[in-house]
Amino acid sequence: MMDRRFNPTIIEEGLGALAIAGSIVTSPLLRPWYSKRGATTVEVEMTNPGDKLMLIRGWITRTAAN
Repeated sequence: MMDRRFNPTIIEEGLGALAIAGSIVTSPLLRPWYSKRGATTVEVEMTNPGDKLMLIRGWITRTAAN
């Protein structure tokens, strides 16, 4: 019977590590775009119920749904 254990090659491991590193590096650079995607300037600047309860103001997102 054939052994079916997961055994990635060094190239596959390197590509996986590169994908993870790329995600870690680009996440902070893209956060301003994806945290406000689809919202107008007025929607981004307006306050919503519960905003005063947020302890870290920098992590509020405004995304408009289609």
